[in-house]
Amino acid sequence: MLGDSNECVFGIHSHHILMDNSAWPVVLETLSKTYNEVGQPMKVRYPAAKPIFSKRLYEAQAEKEAYWKKRFSTPLSGFYLPDVLGVKTAKVEAFKKSHVMYSELDVFRYIQTVKLEELRPEYGDLTLAQLIFEFGLFLLKKVGDNYIDIVTPITDTQMEYQLDNLQSSGNLLPIRVSGKSDGIFSSHWEDIQTQIQKGMINELPYEEIINVTNSNRDTLPTVLVTAFDLPEKYINLSDIQAYYLDIPPLKSPYVFMLAYCFDKKSRMIRFELTANEGINHFVAGSLLEEFVQLLSVKPNEIRNLQEISKGQIVTIDGKDSILKLVMQVYSEVLPRKWQIHDNFFNVGGHSLVATLAVGKFKNQYGLKVEMNDIFAYQTPYELSTHLSSKNQGYIFETEKKSVQAVDITEIDLSDVKTGVNYPVSLLQESYLWEADLGQDTKFNIPFVFKINMDIESDILRQIFIDIIMRHTALRSLIVVGKEDNSLYQRILSAEELEEQYWFSSSFCNDEEEAKTKAVLAGGFSFNLISNIPLRVTHLRLKECNYLSVLFYHSAFDEWSAKIFIDEFISFLVDRFNGNLVKKSWSKKNKNLQYVHFALEEFNNRENILTKGLSFWKKRLGILTEEKGLVICLDEKKSAVDLKDTSEKYTPICFAFNNKEKRVLNNLAVETKTSLFQVVYALVALSLYKLGAGEKIVVGTSMACREDYKYHQTIGFFTNVVLQKVNIRLEETFSELLNRLQSDILEIGEFNKIPFPYVVEKLAEKTAHNICEYYIQMHPTNPLNIRKKIGNKLLNIELLEQVVQPSKFGLHFEIFDEPLNDEKALVFLIHFNNTKYSEASLAPLVSVLKGLVSNIVSIQPTSKIESVINSIDWSSNDI
Repeated sequence: MLGDSNECVFGIHSHHILMDNSAWPVVLETLSKTYNEVGQPMKVRYPAAKPIFSKRLYEAQAEKEAYWKKRFSTPLSGFYLPDVLGVKTAKVEAFKKSHVMYSELDVFRYIQTVKLEELRPEYGDLTLAQLIFEFGLFLLKKVGDNYIDIVTPITDTQMEYQLDNLQSSGNLLPIRVSGKSDGIFSSHWEDIQTQIQKGMINELPYEEIINVTNSNRDTLPTVLVTAFDLPEKYINLSDIQAYYLDIPPLKSPYVFMLAYCFDKKSRMIRFELTANEGINHFVAGSLLEEFVQLLSVKPNEIRNLQEISKGQIVTIDGKDSILKLVMQVYSEVLPRKWQIHDNFFNVGGHSLVATLAVGKFKNQYGLKVEMNDIFAYQTPYELSTHLSSKNQGYIFETEKKSVQAVDITEIDLSDVKTGVNYPVSLLQESYLWEADLGQDTKFNIPFVFKINMDIESDILRQIFIDIIMRHTALRSLIVVGKEDNSLYQRILSAEELEEQYWFSSSFCNDEEEAKTKAVLAGGFSFNLISNIPLRVTHLRLKECNYLSVLFYHSAFDEWSAKIFIDEFISFLVDRFNGNLVKKSWSKKNKNLQYVHFALEEFNNRENILTKGLSFWKKRLGILTEEKGLVICLDEKKSAVDLKDTSEKYTPICFAFNNKEKRVLNNLAVETKTSLFQVVYALVALSLYKLGAGEKIVVGTSMACREDYKYHQTIGFFTNVVLQKVNIRLEETFSELLNRLQSDILEIGEFNKIPFPYVVEKLAEKTAHNICEYYIQMHPTNPLNIRKKIGNKLLNIELLEQVVQPSKFGLHFEIFDEPLNDEKALVFLIHFNNTKYSEASLAPLVSVLKGLVSNIVSIQPTSKIESVINSIDWSSNDI
């Protein structure tokens, strides 16, 4: 008791061997319940001793040890401030007296409380991973080290504590925060979140982790970061008010212990920094204040950033208005919870998404944004700062502009006529004769899906009819003019579509039969004069279906695939729910048809071709015969001059793990380019290393969808563009990347000049093989779907299709797979099997793998000559 007052101090003390922090809520809630039920019979049960970690120690021990050895390839280490910031420092007055400081023996603890609204929007839901990441980088900047090891306490989250089974499940989890270690920049707190999750999956007692990682016990981590809860919320005593008294630890084995607590009721965040006797307590207090300020907004920023985070309308001029617009557009083209400092390319952005964003900025909101702006200013904050300097006075109001993502029902069919000969697009005109009007199957685009349920064929057929009727490209036939062989397209009506044979459905005996038939269906040879460019084969089993969906390239491209799958899933869900597909479209946001695009081109074709040819002639000069990568040619095949490419063919496949991909991606971020440009450059350098020459003609594809009104249009827009890659040994790697990117971005509207037309006009008469090398990168596959419908789970899986030999000599196809740790970046090398073989291309694979492996040592300032020489290879390795 405190004298004669009605207050008392009540203390509860326990040893950590018996209890951890997760047990306190149980103790305090039981105390409250016991007090409030005084006078009633009560049974008291005492805790039974249980072995610590009994259920976790011996599960998959070897795998867990392997994880920690790999995670910490170098031993755990401590963190120490320089002497100038330690106890030898003279008194520092920077720490505000308004903040709380507790002193007890050899420990000082500092407490600072801030309102949630005072933190930057990205810290509105401050997580432990974010705090570890930010505090780690904060300390690294003070000393300039490459990395810092931090420990955080964890408990068994699956343990359901009662008063009779209290025990300690507590453990320490080591986390490594990198500033720059092994070439990896820890550019996002999600890296730390992954470490925490994987660490808990592979949990071992901290003592064992120390042994497994060969760590010195004299230099273990000296920084601990944790979250805590305020205990008073668990005490509820009738007619009694309870307050929590701060009791700092008497001693601390850590240089710093940082803890935080979020009180939802008061919307306050409390930070506590405990420093041991090795730190000058005034310096430590100043560090806490500086760190919290780092997480906070400036007072004059609070109002506008609050409005942005709440999604309210900002009608003021300048940067805040544009920042809100950038956040809005990015949320539409790449749905996620965006923060103002998120890097566009680190969270899933790529050139196709950037194209979507540019179109939305221009056509939907009247703000001119260049593709290069998105590459150069990679966060919403950076981009808005740049744009505000060019667009002073711009006002973005959500009430005046549509900010909703385009609904799939918004499509314009109002002026499309059937039975009329429309012009084909320039791309179609250039490729259709080469494709033998559809009979050449190398232009087939086949998909084979496995669906985890049986769908009635009538329902499935009607879904495809709904899609076909929405997109004129899928119900158009090619018409050949009788007099001059000019090409036209004619759109079929619903009645004419019924006369087409494009859909078949049948039952199969087993999955092997169904899968085989589905794959074979992808080899169908079209006659586009009489066949629409789509063919669907439905193969049924009781428990699942296989579905072959075959498009012809004259009406479909990679961008179209995302449109198709979105509509297919939407219509399938509608049918399962008994709803009819809406036939209306919006006049507000017209998504035009491919025939509109063809008409637009036709009315301006001479100007397009004349200006385009002038650009490409200046860019490429005269195109000469490409002999191929001579050192990798298969001499046996070259000797007999094979023409038949029908022999069994398998592309070369290899992959890089997530750590290696992150190195590449972080290099792209540092140089303000993209992952594609880094990969593109490494492939070009590999070709140079093997004798492709100093000027390498490389093809790549461009979406050609800059115009927003065609973003939801299925059709053939994607074109191949050529680039002469000049390898300059005196350049730095950063200069090469930026030059390659500038060359691509400068193409602009000239990307629509058909590749065959450019080749025809610029190639020497005797040249037949103009483009030997082709590089293409695909974003995350959108065609694997898991969706809940009622009480059923719909699972649609895209299966691998039969691969055709390359249209080019060497076709590098790269797949970005962010959900696969071991195969995060997959390379397929397709090759012309009349010239190359898997064995003959072994040097190319070796050099390319070597460059990626050596990327750790490649800096943006590294000279190209040193990058190339880092690969130890000679012709004797063949």
